[in-house]
Formats: sequence, structure tokens, C-alpha cells
Amino acid sequence: MGPLEILLIIVGISILVIVHESGHYLAARAFGIRVLRYSIGFGPTLFKYQPKGSPTVFQVAAIPFLAYVQVAGMNPHEDVDPDDPEIFPNKSLFARIVTIAAGPFANYLAACVIAFFIGVNGWPAWVETLLAEPARVGDVTPGSPAAEAGVESGDVFVAVDGTDVPTFAAVQRATLPHPSETLEYVVLRDGERFGVEVVPLPIVSRIEASSPAARFKRSRTLTNEAESLLPSDVLVSIEGSEQSITRAMRGLEAPVVLNFKRAGDERQITLTPEVAAYLLNDRLVGQIGVRSPESRPYGVGEAAWASVVYPWRLTALQLEGIARMVREASTEDLGGPVAMGQMIGSAAKQGASHYFAMIVILSVALGLFNLLPLPALDGGRLVFLGYEVVTRRRPNERFEAWVHTLGIVFLLGVLVLVTFRDIARLFE
Repeated sequence: MGPLEILLIIVGISILVIVHESGHYLAARAFGIRVLRYSIGFGPTLFKYQPKGSPTVFQVAAIPFLAYVQVAGMNPHEDVDPDDPEIFPNKSLFARIVTIAAGPFANYLAACVIAFFIGVNGWPAWVETLLAEPARVGDVTPGSPAAEAGVESGDVFVAVDGTDVPTFAAVQRATLPHPSETLEYVVLRDGERFGVEVVPLPIVSRIEASSPAARFKRSRTLTNEAESLLPSDVLVSIEGSEQSITRAMRGLEAPVVLNFKRAGDERQITLTPEVAAYLLNDRLVGQIGVRSPESRPYGVGEAAWASVVYPWRLTALQLEGIARMVREASTEDLGGPVAMGQMIGSAAKQGASHYFAMIVILSVALGLFNLLPLPALDGGRLVFLGYEVVTRRRPNERFEAWVHTLGIVFLLGVLVLVTFRDIARLFE
């Protein structure tokens, strides 16, 4: 990772947090709430400035990462003057709600503005795959299951096995878990709908460093290493039979010969039951051989439409991801600053549109995360303000202070654990 990439990661994450904190700051000042400090970064102060007549000290700290604002009276453990009209607790309920909600709102607004300019210049293809409707087919790979079923470029997928697929990413999500299984795709062509049956190819999705497949690869001699399984390999037949490859792999009790394709070349490998069991544990995915259309610049009207709709669709996708983590009681998809940095750095390597598209995605994620009804987050504070709206009385201040304190401790603990896990993954 080069210096420029590291700089872009720091700038990207800092932009997200500066936008968020600026939302809180501007809302607080609009309602006459005193803001004591606006800091970019943490640690010893390198530069500070307090405008004449302003209560706010603006500073840049030694660690130029993240940002924060210190709003008078917002700290639950802070001693407050009940007669001071410029502190947070003494303002109207409406002013307090807007001040808290302004941070996430600023993230959404920034995402919309950046999204507009990306749209005018052309979204990266992977974003259009994720968000653009309808699920229109770009390229169809010759000889692929989709091509053999009669799918053509320009067709629009409507449903997969009875499930509506509004985006190309939805088609992928419906296809990936079903390698070698017959799926029915409803396709729209020239205004007419028709159904086609397609059997997705079983393809190796990934091989982790500590997996049986990786150990198998490392055990090969240099002469035979090229025969080891790698991500994107396509399974063709097992013991000469092309029927129900994944079903046959489930019943393995002894090593068998597996034929697979890599970059069009057919190869052969002796597959052990241990490796087969690993691959079948969500390491094989189904693909039918279609891609979404290439990216293109939007007109001003279309870019404006996408700048509002795309952040909303990102929110829906992220909520689905949170719901899935809760259902599965898994934190596999939960990432901290290191994971965010990796995502920004990877996008930066691909160009400006990819970099700013990732900023849009993470800005929406930051806004949504802060709205979750968890103690210490903006959403947790809004829960207590909601209680005040309903009951017309303030919650017990000591109780609220302890709830937010425990929330901070819990969230910091989760952040530390996730960060250590993300760092460990870098060395796998």
C-alpha cells in the first residue's frame, strides 16, 4: 500500500466524519446552542483558531483522523447551569431532535450530492449492478448456461424461481447459492415475458489461507501446483460424469478425479473428501454467464434522480445486511476502520469514480449506523427524545447518562475486537 493510497484512505474516512460532525455543528449553532470545540483529528493541537465573538475553538490535531464537536451540555456527565439558555439541555425538544439528527442527515445529503456528480460522469459498472433498475443484461458469455438457454444482451430479468429481482445484484444473489441446480428465470424481451430454465455453473468462490483447499494447494509440488483449485475455477465433471456435480461431492468418501476449467483450459485434479466438504460449505457459487451493461454518463435529470434513489437503495441493502447478521448471529460482515480503509484503498486503485462511489456507500452506511437505536449513538439519543415526545416529560438524567456510558464502553469493545480481526485478516 503506497503513500498516496494511505493518504486517500485517511482523507476518505475523515471526510465522512467531518461531514457528520459538521451537521451537528451547523444545527446546534442555528438554534443558538453553544459549541465549545470543533476538532479535526485527535491528540495534541497543531493549530487552533477562535473567531472574534464566536464561542467555538476550531482546531486541527496531531492525529489527522476523524473529527468531533463539543456541544455545551450534551455530555451526560457534564454539570449544567439550568439558567443558561445556550446549552443543549435547555433548548426546545425540537431543537434537540434536529441537532442530534443533523449528523446522519448530513451524511445522507453529502452522499446525494456526490452521487449526482458521479452520475453525470458515469457510475462504475459494479455500482450499477448493485443499484440500477431494471436488471438488464449486458454481455452474455458464449457457450454459458444463459447463452444455451437463449438469454440475449438487452434482456431484462424479472424474477428468479418466483422471487422478484429488481436489480442485477438481486439476480446474482438469487443465483449464487444454487450451483448445479435448475432455476427458472423470467425474462422480459421487447415487452413480452417468457421463462427459461438455467443450471448455474458451480464455480469456486474463494479459498481461505487456513482452509483444507489451501493446505492441499501448498502440499502440491511446483510441477503440479498449477493443478490446484483456485477462485473462479469452473467445475465440469466428477469421475467423468457431468450430472449433479455438487450432489456427488456431498457423498464423497474417497478421493475422486475432478475436471475443471480455468480461463477456458480444461484441467484435472484428484479431490479429497476434506477439500470437497470445504468447497461445499458456501465456497461454491452458481453463475450463468451474464454481465450487467457497461457504465455510461447520465443526463442531468437522470443523475439527479439517481442521486436521491441510489442512497435510498443502499440504505435498504444495508438494512437487509443488518437483519441477516441478526438472524444468523454472525459478525462476519461487520467491519471497522481497517475494513473501511481497505474498501476505500481498493476503490482508489480503480480510479476517481470508484473512489467517490465508495465514499457514497460508506457515507450512507455511517448515517444509517448512527441512526440505529443503540446507546451512545445518535439513534440512542433520539430514543430518549422520543420518550420525551410521547410522555411529555424528560427521562431520568442519571439513568440516561449511565445508559450512554455503558453504550460507549460496549461499542468501543466491539470496535477493538473487529479492528483486531480485520488486522489479522490482512496477514492471512
